[in-house]
Amino acid sequence: MIILRKEWNACMLFFAVLSCSAQHNIQGIVLDQKSTPIVGATIVVKGLKKLGVTTDFEGQFVISVPEGSYTLETSYIGFKKSTKTITVSTADPVFLTIVLQEDIEELNSVTVRGKTENEKKRSTGYAINVIEAKELKNIPTDINQVIKSIPGINLREAGGLGSNFKLALNGLAGNQVRYFIDGIPMENFGSSLTLNNFPVNLIKSVEVYKGVVPVSLGSDALGGAINIITEGKKENYVDASYSIGSFNTHRTALNAQYSNAHKNYVKLISFFNYSDNDYLMRDVPLFDLELGNFLGNIDVNRFYDQYTSTMLSAEFGVFDKKYADQWYVRLTSAYNKNEYQHPDNNILRVLGEFNTEGNTILLSTVYEKEIDKLGIKLSGLVGNVKEINDDTSTRKYNWAGDFIERDPSDGLGELGVARSLFRLTDQLINSQANAKYTITDAHSLEGNYTFNYLRRKGKDDINPVNFSFREPSTLSKNIFGVSYTLKSIRYKYDISFFAKQYLFSGKQKNANTEEVTTVDFSDTGYGGVLALNPLSYLTIKASYEKSYRIPESYELLGDGLFILPNFELTPEESDNINIGGRLNTSFSFFSLVYSANVFYRKSIDFIRLKRPEGVFSEYDNITNVTSKGIESGVKASFNNKIEAQFNITYQDIIDKDRLDEGVENAAFDSRVPNIPYFFWNTRMGSKFFKNRLSIYWNYSFTESFFLKTENNGNPLDKNDIPVQHVHGIDIDYNWKQGRYNLSASVTNLTDALVFDNFRIQKPGRALYLKFRYFLQ
Repeated sequence: MIILRKEWNACMLFFAVLSCSAQHNIQGIVLDQKSTPIVGATIVVKGLKKLGVTTDFEGQFVISVPEGSYTLETSYIGFKKSTKTITVSTADPVFLTIVLQEDIEELNSVTVRGKTENEKKRSTGYAINVIEAKELKNIPTDINQVIKSIPGINLREAGGLGSNFKLALNGLAGNQVRYFIDGIPMENFGSSLTLNNFPVNLIKSVEVYKGVVPVSLGSDALGGAINIITEGKKENYVDASYSIGSFNTHRTALNAQYSNAHKNYVKLISFFNYSDNDYLMRDVPLFDLELGNFLGNIDVNRFYDQYTSTMLSAEFGVFDKKYADQWYVRLTSAYNKNEYQHPDNNILRVLGEFNTEGNTILLSTVYEKEIDKLGIKLSGLVGNVKEINDDTSTRKYNWAGDFIERDPSDGLGELGVARSLFRLTDQLINSQANAKYTITDAHSLEGNYTFNYLRRKGKDDINPVNFSFREPSTLSKNIFGVSYTLKSIRYKYDISFFAKQYLFSGKQKNANTEEVTTVDFSDTGYGGVLALNPLSYLTIKASYEKSYRIPESYELLGDGLFILPNFELTPEESDNINIGGRLNTSFSFFSLVYSANVFYRKSIDFIRLKRPEGVFSEYDNITNVTSKGIESGVKASFNNKIEAQFNITYQDIIDKDRLDEGVENAAFDSRVPNIPYFFWNTRMGSKFFKNRLSIYWNYSFTESFFLKTENNGNPLDKNDIPVQHVHGIDIDYNWKQGRYNLSASVTNLTDALVFDNFRIQKPGRALYLKFRYFLQ
């Protein structure tokens, strides 16, 4: 008791000392004479060195000071300075509304304002969209759902949370689009680190490059690239959230960072996702388990589709040091488990026990330094990725949830011809070196080298005759890139030319036959981008790239179960062309951003999965495709309170193969099936009560499209995926200057019957609630 009393007294003394030096918040908003929030106004506490802040996108600010009297000076270009004297005490919190008066003399002078980093990227010749996540962080959604609102992007999912997805950019999809986190390739990261796992409040922005990818990313992308940008290194913040919703869905996320005066920082990022995914399936076929007789269609909830994923990432680093502008080490661990109600391409095969697990551990480091006119960025990554496919069940299920026990002696699994518990282990190495030399303000050179290495080993604990990957297989990829950029000093034009060299090698040894198979090839890509700025608010763009995409590990090596290896594969090749423009202008109360892009893709040697022979299949080069279309987007804002955006895409993706596996191709010169060709979406809403409450309506439209090729048979009798209308509502309320945030989202508001890949049903109406705490 004496020890406890001493500890209690010590705690009381600690809190007493802490309260004496407690900080108190001065909160407020800066407005102009028309009550419009002013973004970027500076508030300085006079007499206290280095104590000042700028207003956020809603004109709001928070300053922490001890008790006492202070003089605040507020300033902004084009307005007269405002000075206020206030007293801060423990009893009286301070809330200020500061109204700035226009400075007529300064408004009559010429003011040149620099562009933000994201605006500079949008003004280049690349067909790029940059989404800033600030306005979306309160919504209970993931990165995928944010990206799919961009013109030209179509996201196809096989079900609910955690289901496999296929993202298409201007008709090129899957691995033809590459993914990055802070410029580091997410190649072979495994199933536990994909975009549908990341809650949106873990990121700062998303960059989407269409068709043409800059040298700095060091990628063999065929159709484009998506780069996820995390928060900066100099801020202190805590961003924590929890959401709960339909189908027993729970999602938590934590993004926190601490940096000190010694310019060291530590960052923690984590998330946890869970869902039963037990949404209603309408009109699904029910079969007798003994004889296979069709018993009719029923409406039933999914009973075996749980999904769990979690990730923890810790980052330690320094910034603004003599030896480094930035240098950090990041350790990431991720895990997921996914139950499969049915295969991704049909609902006739009902599963009740087949599942997969993924476990990824990554250690990475990034170093950046500018030395006079030379900028250097170096990165390295090592990782271990484990994937488990569990097909050990002896049961057979139907949609009613009934099952029968099969004879264990038949050896059959739920999916395969033999029961299997197959484990794959990948060892990864990735390194990247990028250097940019600014010769003059108008001329610069950039070079990049990227190296990727994969070593894969496998083991089947159940099936003794599965020899896949018992001997390790290896793949090695090297990409060299160089670019030259010419810029007008007056920002009238921006021209870049680049070239890329791809080198690839692989080796696989058959543990049964001792046969060693190797592959080696190289290709050269090139391209250029052009941006013209005839007016300060108008950019005209054009870009071209001869691009290549090297086959993925499972395309070359197989998956050890149902996909056979094929070392005869060659890289996919595409000519990518974009022509478009962007208009960004604003008036007193009104701002408008409009963009349009015409694209053309001529692609050959597409890699596709062949028709299965029994349960086995393999990838081969067979499909030649031409994609062309137009996409456009507009975003308007009135008085920073009413917003509306609209995106639309029309694309023709045409099969140009005259022969298909040696016979005449009936689909020649027709649209590739199972891919939407016309879709659009809109988001409209308004903010109330000094931007504390926002209400938005979302709507997406997808025109009907054929499930199989339109040339075979009578189109009137063919299966199609019907027209789809999907509505949603987002409501968000924040208080204490955005520290506390509560939101509600309703997806598929009208409970419409919505389909996706291969006419797989997606969830009906769902409600999600999210609480987010943010302190900076």
